[in-house]
Amino acid sequence: VKDKKTGSRNVSFNRKKGEGKKESTAVDSQSKATKKEKKTKTTHLKSKAKDSQKTRKHGSILEPKQMKRVLEMKIMKYSTMGKVIDTSLEFYDLKRMLGEGSYAKVHLGVSILCGKKVAIKLYEKAKIKTRSSSERIFTEIGILRRMNHRNIVNFIEIFQNPKYIFIVLEYANGGDLLHYLKTKGRFKEYEYRKILQQIIDALEYIHEHKILHRDIKLDNIIVNSKTLRTKIIDFGFAKFIKKREEKVNYFCGTPSYMAPELILKKTSLALSVDIWAVGVLYFILLLNK
Repeated sequence: VKDKKTGSRNVSFNRKKGEGKKESTAVDSQSKATKKEKKTKTTHLKSKAKDSQKTRKHGSILEPKQMKRVLEMKIMKYSTMGKVIDTSLEFYDLKRMLGEGSYAKVHLGVSILCGKKVAIKLYEKAKIKTRSSSERIFTEIGILRRMNHRNIVNFIEIFQNPKYIFIVLEYANGGDLLHYLKTKGRFKEYEYRKILQQIIDALEYIHEHKILHRDIKLDNIIVNSKTLRTKIIDFGFAKFIKKREEKVNYFCGTPSYMAPELILKKTSLALSVDIWAVGVLYFILLLNK
């Protein structure tokens, strides 16, 4: 009887042991499945994080149809409405190229109606793929429309065709300071004093309107070699600020003209960034280096 009892006990024990193995294999398979799920989730989250970093850097990439709508709305906002004649490229004779950037080309143009020389900035629509790049272009237009100073290039109008956005600007007769220094050499003391005074006057006016230029350099200063009339151009990096005491920590502009705290990724007073760049520019003019 005892043997039977022990046998029954052994059998029941063996059965339980077998069930335990089955349960353990089921638990292992479940844990593997959860691990796989976690891996897929983490990879998904990583890819999402990478995408968010890209959108933070370059802005959300829009579909061509969406971008077309955005550009249409912006152009309607900034174009001069209420004109009897709609402006198009037919009203301008496009001449030689004056300069070229990453997004735009600048051509000399002549108005067919009055024969006046203008500078026409051409933005290729196919290259404008992100919302941030479109915002940057139309921020420049918005800033230029607000400016009315003898030492800042004047905005005239904006129009478009299926391929390009055209911004018509005042043509500042002369070359930029960099070209002038390369071809004609050093300025005389009274000349660079006069040039610097005009740059500071223009910059003071820009700062009064709570705007940062963020790219003051030799290439963006046009000088008439005969009259020494100086004009600041290219507001592509320009930005509105809320108050004059605002602090910034962006890495933006031309590195050799940037304030050291920005290169070190530290905060700096917004207006001092442009003032530092003017100091660098003055140093180059003075020593021609």
